[in-house]
Amino acid sequence: MEEERKLYPFKFIPIEDSFAWGEDKHQLADLGYRDTFVKSGWLGGVSISEVMDMYMDRVVGDNTFRYYGRQFPVSVKIVDARERTPLVVHPDDEVAAERYDSLGKAKLWYVLEATTASKIYLGFSEDTDASALYAACLAGDASSLLNEVKVRKGDHFVICPGTVHAAEGVKLLEISEASPLDFCLCAWGREVGEQFDPSLNVVDALDFIDYKRYKASAEALPKDQISEKLAVRREFTVSRMPLVNTVRIHSDEPTGFSVYSCIDGEVNVMVQEEEDKKSYQLKAGETMLVPADVLDFYLEPAKSGTVILETVLDPIIEEDEYIDPSAEPSLEGEEPQESSIGDRSWRIL
Repeated sequence: MEEERKLYPFKFIPIEDSFAWGEDKHQLADLGYRDTFVKSGWLGGVSISEVMDMYMDRVVGDNTFRYYGRQFPVSVKIVDARERTPLVVHPDDEVAAERYDSLGKAKLWYVLEATTASKIYLGFSEDTDASALYAACLAGDASSLLNEVKVRKGDHFVICPGTVHAAEGVKLLEISEASPLDFCLCAWGREVGEQFDPSLNVVDALDFIDYKRYKASAEALPKDQISEKLAVRREFTVSRMPLVNTVRIHSDEPTGFSVYSCIDGEVNVMVQEEEDKKSYQLKAGETMLVPADVLDFYLEPAKSGTVILETVLDPIIEEDEYIDPSAEPSLEGEEPQESSIGDRSWRIL
């Protein structure tokens, strides 16, 4: 019988789109109508959705596969907003499933490049309501209602479903749930074009928008020797990793995938293949998927000042409403796990 071929780290051929306000570059997308294709190797030319169809849990791990099935759960793209992007909002998973048979969309924006004029709009500056927002959007300018945030390189923002948002004069890395549900609320008097589904408009979004004054989260997320958590959500966990030394990441059995986006510098992802280590290069501005099939690999900085973002999914535990949480055994006194997912561990070399 032919031996099963191991999966390997792969990058994808970016999908680039130009708009009146700037450019989008999808680096990893499994959206049905828009999929990225593996760039090289024996899976070169195969779309991420086809990879999921063929290898399923070997790509994402058992736990993620049980929850998401053949849908790869996260997307990564670069947003180059030279001018102000359309004002958009996304539903949560419950609304998206009930109305559109889709995932909702939570996202993280990480600022790659910024100037003194760069800004993003997050939520509202004061409590408002549907009628005020609808009137402003109909008039073509909702900026007077919005919370404006000055940004600089390295800033990051977690954007929850229901939060209206836009960007201007800034380049961003966007990590999000894999969902096509982008509701365009206001295009600032410009033609929307093919970027948005015309059926996903302000009228359909009015009942799931958060109209409260925007408040940034004050929650302090954990740090360790190699990483700083930027977002810890059911949909994704994103960590910032400045690489000074080589880091080994290891698990005894498939636990989950890792997505690495190189922010600065360059990193080699080294994988033990048979008797040799094979190197997969990741440069600044690129993203790589390391499947769950790859149990043991190394992150080796190839340049000084290398910084990467790591995106994983922590184990999803479905709560049973018939179980009394107070009856569960106490975990008090147990040592915390070093790894962010399953039995995955890291070690600085």
